[in-house]
Amino acid sequence: MKNRTNIKKLLITCFVQGFILLLSVLSGFVLPEKMGPTNYGYWQVYLFYLAYLNIFGLGFNDGLALTYGGYEYEKLPYKRIRASIRLISLYSIIICVLGLILCFIVNISNINKLIFAMLVINIPLTCIQCIILTLFLSVTKTGLYNVINLLLKIFSVTSYFIVLYFGHISSVSLICVDTLVRLIITILCIFLGRKFIFGESGTLKEGWTELYTNSKSGIQLTIALIISMLMPVMSRWIVEQYESMESYGIYSFAMSLLSLILSFTNVLGTVLFPLLKRLDPISTRKNYYLYCLVSNLFVIFALFLYIPLYYLIQNIMIQYTPALQYLPFLLIMCIPLGRIQLLIIPFYKAYRLEKDLLKMNIIGLLIIFISLVAIHAIFKSITLIALFSSLFIFIWTFAAEMHFTNSFDSKPIIKRTIFDLIIMFIFCLACFQSSILYFCLIYSLGVSLYCFLQKKEIKELLFEIKM
Repeated sequence: MKNRTNIKKLLITCFVQGFILLLSVLSGFVLPEKMGPTNYGYWQVYLFYLAYLNIFGLGFNDGLALTYGGYEYEKLPYKRIRASIRLISLYSIIICVLGLILCFIVNISNINKLIFAMLVINIPLTCIQCIILTLFLSVTKTGLYNVINLLLKIFSVTSYFIVLYFGHISSVSLICVDTLVRLIITILCIFLGRKFIFGESGTLKEGWTELYTNSKSGIQLTIALIISMLMPVMSRWIVEQYESMESYGIYSFAMSLLSLILSFTNVLGTVLFPLLKRLDPISTRKNYYLYCLVSNLFVIFALFLYIPLYYLIQNIMIQYTPALQYLPFLLIMCIPLGRIQLLIIPFYKAYRLEKDLLKMNIIGLLIIFISLVAIHAIFKSITLIALFSSLFIFIWTFAAEMHFTNSFDSKPIIKRTIFDLIIMFIFCLACFQSSILYFCLIYSLGVSLYCFLQKKEIKELLFEIKM
């Protein structure tokens, strides 16, 4: 019964993310085509660093998730939470003001100064949004979480197309509009989560204690999550540093196609965490293998999106055709990344293994960074950067799974890893055929073989869904 309830919640979230995905497709293809690689590159620089602003939250929101994940909404200690939120909000505003002062002092180009200023303004906005959304997820109010995410995407895409309609499409206009949209969404978050902020508050001492306790327990997880985000995009950072802005824009476009596929697993993994905390630990093994199969099947079938992507790039987005040289190598990264987002991170969080996750992420990041820098220095090849980046992520995922499941039978993991390598090889082989028809034939046979080898597990999954 618990599995059925959990799967239903994941499916509802999946439906919402499907609609968000449609909106992402519109902005993900129209914007780069209209902006051109260089202008689009600056826009992607802003979005790249925007994703890591949560580091300024000092781990507070992740500490809230670890502390209150699985709580009932009515049983939260609201007085302490309100006092701590007011303190962290004041801190983030101070950081914002100091950052803006620094922005006017440093000697950088105007476009970089604008990017820096808008990122600084987003610090308190990101801080407040993350806290409220985390609290909603902790008490399994996934409906509100989905609504806020959906509105953010709708407002963002609408604003982008308004700017496009009036002929002011540029990185500068998009950055300013995006910041305005995030301000509106933050106000909406405050309204929907007003019970977390307004009302009778605890003392300053209680607020500080709550802030310190949650930040102390959450900072390791926050850093671990940020490193988890950095590892797959480390290749993108290297291209930004050592290649032209045009090459970076093309590579960023190719990397953004991964997010279209992984938008599901990213959010589903976040939603899964509080559900896992309610499960009996005895059922950990069964649930892990079940969700793992869901993740793999989704990504493997989603890779058929390569067909429309190929046609769009080859016939419409001609400026981005160099991406076809390495796009298949980037897309296979979706298989291990989907499992990281949907499984590894939620399970490590649910069973309080954030220290282990942090150590593994630091080691993994150092290995990926040093290796990719060396590969670029020797070969000067973006294609090899993409290929080895995917292989490193795959190896790290396998190591993380083996560590987490060391009390399980490791044979199913080794078996599935071999199957994953086979389907990844078949996908790349299919992509580099002379005809898209050959791709359909070869990859379809590969997917059929994968499903045949996993037929027992698929039957078990279907049985769980029907129960």
